[in-house]
Amino acid sequence: MDAGFIRPCQYPDWVANVVLVPKPNGTWRMCVDYTDLNKACPKDSFPLPKIDRLVDSTAGHAMMSFMDAYSRFHQIPLWPEDQEKTSFVTEQGLYCYKVMSFGLKNAPATFQRLVNTVFAKQLGRNIEAYIDDMIRDEVHLPVYFISHMLQNAELKYPTIEKFGFALFLASKKLRLYFLAHSLIVYTDQPLKQPFTNLEGSGRMLNWAIELNAFVISYEPRKAIKGQAFADFIVEMTRPAHLKNDKTQWVVRVDGSATQNGCGAGIIYESPEGDVYEYAMRFNFQASNNEAEYEALICGIQMSKAAGAAEVLVLSD
Repeated sequence: MDAGFIRPCQYPDWVANVVLVPKPNGTWRMCVDYTDLNKACPKDSFPLPKIDRLVDSTAGHAMMSFMDAYSRFHQIPLWPEDQEKTSFVTEQGLYCYKVMSFGLKNAPATFQRLVNTVFAKQLGRNIEAYIDDMIRDEVHLPVYFISHMLQNAELKYPTIEKFGFALFLASKKLRLYFLAHSLIVYTDQPLKQPFTNLEGSGRMLNWAIELNAFVISYEPRKAIKGQAFADFIVEMTRPAHLKNDKTQWVVRVDGSATQNGCGAGIIYESPEGDVYEYAMRFNFQASNNEAEYEALICGIQMSKAAGAAEVLVLSD
C-alpha cells in the first residue's frame, strides 16, 4: 500500500486467494492465484518477440549494451473499472491492485504493447526489447524442445530411421539455425554413413538429400550436461524395442536429510522391465519428512515427462 500498488476494496465480484509457491532458486514467495480470473478473460494475442529473431537481429554489431528494467508490470496502471477484478483476500481484509499484477494472463501482451509504443522509433534500429530473462550464467540450457508423435507407418520405422526422421524434422522446424551455423549431432546411432555418403535408399536417401544442404557432423553421444531430469527425458524418449501390454510404471522413492544437506533417490521400472536409477541433491535445507515428499514430487514429475499413464509409487 505504501508503494501505491494496492488499495482496500469492498464487495468485489472476483476474489482470489493468496498462495505460497516455490521459486526456481529454492526459496518461496507469496502470489495471488488468478486461475479463475484468467479463465474468464479473453486472451490478448498481441505478438511477443521471439528469442531467435532477437538473437539474429543483434548479430554483426560491434558493441551491445544490456539493461534490465526490474519494475516491469507494476509500472502500468490498471483501468479503474478493472481494478476490483484483481481483488484478493488476506487476514486483514480485501485488497485489489491499482497497477498490473503478476499472474494475469494478458500482462505480458499489455506490457509488450506499452514497450513497443514507447520505443517505436528505436525498436529494430538500435534497441531490442524482451520481457523475460534470455541468458542463465555458464549453464547449458535447451533453446528449443521439439516433439513429434509417431503415427501410422512411422511407428514401424527401424530404430535408425526413427532417429534420422527426428533429425529431419528438427531441420525443418529449426531451418534458420541449420542454415546459419555448423552443427554437431551427438547420437549413439550410426547416422553418419547414410547421411553423408548418400548410399541409402527410400526415406533415408530423401532425408539425406535434404540434410546435405547443411553443415552437419556426427559424433558419439557424450555425457549429458545438466540436471537428472534432462538426462531422464533423453533416455526415456527412446522408442521401446519390445511391445508390452502392461502400462504401469513402478517408481520407488526415498528422501533423506542431514545437517549437511538433503536429497532423494529414485528408481524407475518401465512397463518393458527397464530400470533407471537416479540420485539428486536439493539446493535447499529440509526436514527428513519434507525430503520424502520432495522425492515423491520429483518421481511424479519424471513420470509425467516420460508419458506414464499409470504409476505405482512405493515410498516409506
